[in-house]
Amino acid sequence: MRNYLLTMALLFCTCTNAMEVKKYIHPVPVWSDLFTVQGYFYKKEYRLLVDTGSSYSVFGKDLIDEIRSLDSNLKIKSMFSEFLRQDILYADNVKFYLDKNYVYPSRIFFSDLIKNIPFEMDGILGFEYLYNVGFKVNFQDKILMLNPKEFYGNKIKLRVKDYYPQIEVTINKCKFSMAIDTGSTKSSLKEEDWNSLMSCGSTELYKEEIYASNALESIHEKTVEKGVFEIKIGNSISNITLSKSHGPHSNINLLGNDLLKDYEMTIPKKSKYIYLNKIEKPE
Repeated sequence: MRNYLLTMALLFCTCTNAMEVKKYIHPVPVWSDLFTVQGYFYKKEYRLLVDTGSSYSVFGKDLIDEIRSLDSNLKIKSMFSEFLRQDILYADNVKFYLDKNYVYPSRIFFSDLIKNIPFEMDGILGFEYLYNVGFKVNFQDKILMLNPKEFYGNKIKLRVKDYYPQIEVTINKCKFSMAIDTGSTKSSLKEEDWNSLMSCGSTELYKEEIYASNALESIHEKTVEKGVFEIKIGNSISNITLSKSHGPHSNINLLGNDLLKDYEMTIPKKSKYIYLNKIEKPE
């Protein structure tokens, strides 16, 4: 009887982990190209920005005591971040989840930079959790699927280092590596690649005043040089508006939600590939 119960329990766990889970995502007011989803610590609910450009999930330092009250064994550590040029606090193996069937022992960072985000939210959902569970996201249908079973669209090689996802794209017939960043409203190229792009083909450039659109910058206006270019992702060709990267992201190529929202994007669990299915717009 004991072996029978153990077998049945294993079968139940297998079936549970094999299921797809649908989560609804919500556009952010004003920044409609950004989306939030509900996440949990020990059944306590938090509103999180869906941000594949962040390797790990991030919460404000003001939530440390609250999260400690949910997990008395939580150990807060400190490390120096080369990207942010400062010490940051973090915790490993935190029981964090979007759905109770998919609890993943995640690394969580705590930073005051969360206060710079100009809309109501509790933190950032980073790529680590999504990659270790597997996900499909359709921003037009406002659905995030965990552990998806069906993959459509272009199958493109995905490079993931330190939970930072990048793919190769072709812009004006020149190749560039770009990060998949659902936490950015705009796409951009670092200065070196922007200068290379200028020699790949001509396009009309213009200047535009914009507001900072990521969690790492305070909200203030910037004047940037922009242009519309042809981009090829796999076998799909689109137009993309690009600017030269600035601020904390000045050395990164970002493929933001201004383009990604036009695709249904699937990355299976720990996959070496991403599937991008271009969404046909109604006539």
